[in-house]
Amino acid sequence: MVLLLPAVTDFNVVQTLPVETVSVGIGGCLLLATFVVDPSRRGKVGAAIAIGLFCLAYGYGLAIEANVLFDRSSPTTYEVTVIDKHVSRGKAATYNLDLGPWGPLTKPNRLRVGRATYEPIQAGNVILNDLREGALCANWYVMRAWERGK
Repeated sequence: MVLLLPAVTDFNVVQTLPVETVSVGIGGCLLLATFVVDPSRRGKVGAAIAIGLFCLAYGYGLAIEANVLFDRSSPTTYEVTVIDKHVSRGKAATYNLDLGPWGPLTKPNRLRVGRATYEPIQAGNVILNDLREGALCANWYVMRAWERGK
């Protein structure tokens, strides 16, 4: 779970087959290793499911972290229009920008940002997203800058 949380909250990954394949592969290998090391777990379905879920979460977190941290690709910058913005409230407030289609994302999408970034940006403003290839061929992006509507 330690790797899953930052992978989900810190990185904007374009979900593709390579991400899922690597995640399931890592999780599957960890699950297999668990049963090899501790054969007494083989007959316990509930324990196998729980361990499997943790292994998949760990595999996803590891795949995303490795994809971003080992990436040496040059960024491609895209201008993206902010369609709307809103705050989701739960235990903590989450600041979201609704973006128009851009680059590999052909449908409107959402970008989570910090409060300091969220407050000055308005609908119609343009943000600059830097898209990178990813070390495991899973595209990821980061918002680099923004400017008032053109």
